[in-house]
Amino acid sequence: LPWARENAGSGGAASSGDVERDDEYKQSLCDSADVRRHILAQMVAAGKADGLKGFENVKAIRLFVEEFSVDNGLLTPTFKMKRPVAAKKFRSAIDDCYTDVLGASSTSSK
Repeated sequence: LPWARENAGSGGAASSGDVERDDEYKQSLCDSADVRRHILAQMVAAGKADGLKGFENVKAIRLFVEEFSVDNGLLTPTFKMKRPVAAKKFRSAIDDCYTDVLGASSTSSK
């Protein structure tokens, strides 16, 4: 959230006192392409610093306000992700990520 506070426009939820608890503000951050680009750049930089090869780095991300938990059925009681449940719930976002990656690779190869 510090980056978002520094880079937010004037007005709106960004200027409210307790942005960490403002669900509408959090959703706007999750939906923001600028925020996704910033986080992705941070992830790629961390991967490069740790010696990851290009194909090992994350290529696209989506962000969600809802946390993975036992209560919402995304985790087991031992905090392991329920992969089939998560894949079904986030199918659209997963497909969007693949579309982003495949779209970017086809334009960069031209």
